[in-house]
Amino acid sequence: MRESEKKLDVTKSDILGFFYRYPIRAIPVIEKKKIIGILLKDTLTARTSTLSELNVPMKKVISEHLIPVDTQKDYHALQNLLQNFKKVETIPALDQQGRLSATLSKSDLICMWEDLPRMYELEWKRLFDGFSYPVVITNEKGCIEYTNHSFSDIIIVGRGRKIQGKPIIDVLPNIPLTQKTPVIGQSMVIDGENFVCDVMPMSHGSNGTVYLIRTSGT
Repeated sequence: MRESEKKLDVTKSDILGFFYRYPIRAIPVIEKKKIIGILLKDTLTARTSTLSELNVPMKKVISEHLIPVDTQKDYHALQNLLQNFKKVETIPALDQQGRLSATLSKSDLICMWEDLPRMYELEWKRLFDGFSYPVVITNEKGCIEYTNHSFSDIIIVGRGRKIQGKPIIDVLPNIPLTQKTPVIGQSMVIDGENFVCDVMPMSHGSNGTVYLIRTSGT
């Protein structure tokens, strides 16, 4: 990464290098700590078959391949980026010159989307319903407002439909709690099994909290 950062002119080959170093399918492009678009591996590789195409400068890559993103409403792009985390814990983010600007976690990405818009229940459901890992959202009082379908897989049968409105600590006594700052990678035990939980405070007015739960080691 340092070698590509030192180059005066970043080319498409440098961008493709990130996809080979990270087993991911999409890379966010950031300007002033905000995601402005994403680059897709399939699009870049499909149009790269010759040496001259590998040497295309970053400016042209951006103009031809960058998919603009509006973090106030484009949740499909967020879902696309979150799919990267099946094999990695963090992903690279590039600036508009193609240089490595940051490495982002799931929590970082969700906060980038959530900081700007006011998120409503329907939008959360569109985002999280199809996730393969459990998601819980609580309100400002710590009571459960939303759980996705995967959440029922880690809860004793019969409890999944009776927890709306209950304090999360009554349902998951070992859940890590946060008030203002994220808690990342906190170990917890649910019904005798080990899990890892990322906790992110929301800033959309209700002051709720998002919990992303994954099996230990994934």
